[in-house]
Amino acid sequence: MTIYEVPECSDSLLQPILTIWETSVRATHHFLSNAEIARIRDYVPQAVRAVEHLVLAEDAFGTPVAFLGAEGHRLEMLFLAPPERGKGIGRQLLQYGVQHYGIREVTVNEQNPQAVGFYEHLGFETYRRTDCDENGDPYSLVIWELRHEHKIGLLIEIADIPRSTYYYYSKQFDHPKPDRYAEIKTEIRRIYEESKGRYGYRRITKELKKKFVINHKTVQKLMRKMGIFCRVRMHKYNSYKGDVGRIAPNLLERDFKADQPNQKWVTDVTEFALFGIKLYLSPIIDLYNGEVISYNLSRHPNLNQVTDMLEKAFSKIPDNTNLILHSDQGWQYQHKHYQKMLKEKGIRQSMSRKGNCLDNACAENFFSLLKTELLYLQEFHSVEHFIEELHEYIEWYNNKRIKLKLNGLSPIDFRQEAA
Repeated sequence: MTIYEVPECSDSLLQPILTIWETSVRATHHFLSNAEIARIRDYVPQAVRAVEHLVLAEDAFGTPVAFLGAEGHRLEMLFLAPPERGKGIGRQLLQYGVQHYGIREVTVNEQNPQAVGFYEHLGFETYRRTDCDENGDPYSLVIWELRHEHKIGLLIEIADIPRSTYYYYSKQFDHPKPDRYAEIKTEIRRIYEESKGRYGYRRITKELKKKFVINHKTVQKLMRKMGIFCRVRMHKYNSYKGDVGRIAPNLLERDFKADQPNQKWVTDVTEFALFGIKLYLSPIIDLYNGEVISYNLSRHPNLNQVTDMLEKAFSKIPDNTNLILHSDQGWQYQHKHYQKMLKEKGIRQSMSRKGNCLDNACAENFFSLLKTELLYLQEFHSVEHFIEELHEYIEWYNNKRIKLKLNGLSPIDFRQEAA
């Protein structure tokens, strides 16, 4: 991959740039019709030649596959041919722009929330265009901006839009309507950043209703415009090594509801791989409110890890509570010492059926949340940094993170209110 700045966009280079632009727009800007794309295409050569910096990316065969346009410290355009998407070329171009031109702002179409979210996630300040009217016509603002250089009648004719449409929206450009959701958007952004991007529209709606009267569909629509979206979840580490000890019966039987604290606990082990090092987390979760009762983070999934976790949890409850502690059939939970500790504390051991992760779905769900809301959303400088953030996350999860099924309360708040 070769990346270089083009001093001047020649006619021979303009055609491949137009091809990249059109294929990229058709793949990503689904809100534009074919007619609208064709009309916008007429403006692309002028826009490309007008930018201060034009950067081109070529593949190994010398074929242009992506280009970037920048004006001062602001990114004005970035387009990749669809086959090149997902290969990191866009990030390489952005890095080139940051290093050579100090790019820190991005002009982005507000109707493309995925792009807004992508750039904001990378730390850029987004300047959002509002260049589409209610019918999706993106030309009224273009005409308004060019009105001092060309005759309005000619521009309207070229754009092929009704004259009344332009004059209707030109009044809004001169005197923009106040955004009635401005305060709510500010609050959405605050809640989203406070949760470090871990809340979706349902939880944000729950928080907003403490101050505003608003519908969840409106919140979802606003979040899409703001480029706020949730991440994907992934699977966990498997500790099953076969029958190496006694298999306990499945006492839980997927009845994940508990009427009081310390009635049903679940546990499991998950793995994190960072900077060439693997870490293992072993928590105990109370099914009454989803609270993390205790946990151990170790570089090795050994017996000491689960026994340390048990000792921390046992310090919080009396003996002979008869509570159920459920796990999978991992080798740790089949160990004699682990089972002896449970028996001496008066705890009933329960195990999932072989190869059935749904029997321990609550532990699986916690790990999915943890990885979605921490591991995949943040960048870490070192293993130590990740460990620090993990401890902070669990503290936040127990004390601050609201759950809809807990009436919008955090696990500890719910337990204290019930008491």
